[in-house]
Amino acid sequence: MQYEAVGVLLVSVVITPLKRIVVLIFGTSLLEMLFGPGVNDAYRSISQFIYQATQAIGVKSRQLD
Repeated sequence: MQYEAVGVLLVSVVITPLKRIVVLIFGTSLLEMLFGPGVNDAYRSISQFIYQATQAIGVKSRQLD
C-alpha cells in the first residue's frame, strides 16, 4: 500500500506545479486546452473519486494492522 501512496504523492507533486505554470502562461488549464472546456468538471470528479478511494484504502489498511 505504501508504494501506491508514494506514487500518488509523486504524481501530485509533478502535476500541480505544471498545471499552475500552464494557467499562468496561457490563461487556461492544461486539460481544458487539450480537451475542451467540459473536461475540467470530469477531471474534478475523477480527482475527488481518487482522493476518496485513497482515503478509504488508508482506513482499511490501518484497520488491518
